[in-house]
Amino acid sequence: MSKGVAIDKVILLLLGIIVLALIGYLLYTTFVGAGSAQRICEAALVSACGQCKLLGWPNTQDVKVSLTACRADVASQLGAYLTVSGETGIFNCANEENKKFCRLRGIQ
Repeated sequence: MSKGVAIDKVILLLLGIIVLALIGYLLYTTFVGAGSAQRICEAALVSACGQCKLLGWPNTQDVKVSLTACRADVASQLGAYLTVSGETGIFNCANEENKKFCRLRGIQ
């Protein structure tokens, strides 16, 4: 085996490893990343439930939720409702979906 052929095989092997690593990363971010985004969002929403409870149920006051922690579409998947206002999401304490979300997590 000549050195030229060996170098070609090493380069192909390295390219294969890089491609497999990229595929693994994409699979990880697709499946695990989405789950962690939901957990972070759920924690932010549960915190909003706690704030609503402190304000007193029923209450029409709104609680702000950071959109970096929770986007409106992710909140919707969890069963809560956020309206978007600039860089924050507004969690309406009087919204029936939000009350149900909070009750399911033991906050009433």
